[in-house]
Amino acid sequence: MNKKEIFYDENSKPIGMKEFKEKTKDRNYVSGLVENDTAFIRKISFREATGEMTPDLRLSLIKYLIKITESKIDSTNNIVIIFFYEPKVKPNGSCIDHYTSHRSYIKYFKKNKNNTQFFITEKGYNYRKKHVFEDKEDYIRQLLFKYNFGCGNYMIIKNDGSVFRILGEYRQDDIIQKINSKW
Repeated sequence: MNKKEIFYDENSKPIGMKEFKEKTKDRNYVSGLVENDTAFIRKISFREATGEMTPDLRLSLIKYLIKITESKIDSTNNIVIIFFYEPKVKPNGSCIDHYTSHRSYIKYFKKNKNNTQFFITEKGYNYRKKHVFEDKEDYIRQLLFKYNFGCGNYMIIKNDGSVFRILGEYRQDDIIQKINSKW
């Protein structure tokens, strides 16, 4: 059985393949894929996005992070979530290896106690490092990173509920700059 392909723009409205391909040429966009039993669903999204998170949703996310990481989280902290999808092909020195071993980045979060950072993998991707946690209930992926946009997506959730998200590869130093700015 051949699966059909369905294309959506950044507003989740159906578009044609030609328009989809044209938008993917623009560096302000990224494309993601979800596969189900009957279709390949492709979605365009803005590479960078800002927004707001309600206090209730933020608290729910914090409770889930406490549950999967078994750590204490100060609810007044800014939260950074770096989310990884399991690669289809596992090359030597994969993306997750690079991001989870960046020493100066990790050191920043140890010194700056008003910011809390998590490396999270999609459900079923059990990356074996003690400071990387699996999204066991698929909560974070469904809530924040529904479509697979490739390696190392991140979201900063400030204590006031403002949100900044990057989909796809990025420089970790940029996260530190974004935390300390008002986007």
